[in-house]
Amino acid sequence: MLLASLLRQVVSISVNEQLNGLPSPYYGFEDVMRHILRRFLVLKEDPFQDDTFSFASFFALSMMQLLVRTNLKETCRSIWPSFSRLGFKHFEPSKPWMYCLRKVRDGKEITEQPKLTKEWRELAAEARDVSGNGVPRVLRSNKHLFILFLLLFPYRGTPSAIRYLGREFNETWFIEDPIP
Repeated sequence: MLLASLLRQVVSISVNEQLNGLPSPYYGFEDVMRHILRRFLVLKEDPFQDDTFSFASFFALSMMQLLVRTNLKETCRSIWPSFSRLGFKHFEPSKPWMYCLRKVRDGKEITEQPKLTKEWRELAAEARDVSGNGVPRVLRSNKHLFILFLLLFPYRGTPSAIRYLGREFNETWFIEDPIP
């Protein structure tokens, strides 16, 4: 239920037209604090100037997929109408070895727009994929190193990476296996 509450808050802030959404993980703590305190500090430049984060999220999709694993179908259904208004973003480096670099110049930022409605079995199938595609084997072989890496470089937290870590740190499955 804590995950559901957190997801509701992320979605609520992201779709609120009077707010600017949650900053992307490419902004550091100092930039966020400068933005929040810009009037008090009388700063001439806002680090978020010309950037908007509304209707987009880097982590809402991952959080929804972790929530689907808990099999709280009705909870997911209640969040879906607002959730489906978001664009889900993540970055894919052009070469797999670039995943571990702090800055990558060659790659693409992917934005996915979900369907307005989606079958539960489709959501469950996505949540079951815990292969960690796109994550180097060295990080997948050490879950503690991997989670520390993502704390330092949250912009590498793709849905595939988060699902992988979700499974590594909690092997409990609540969603049913598909019927053959």
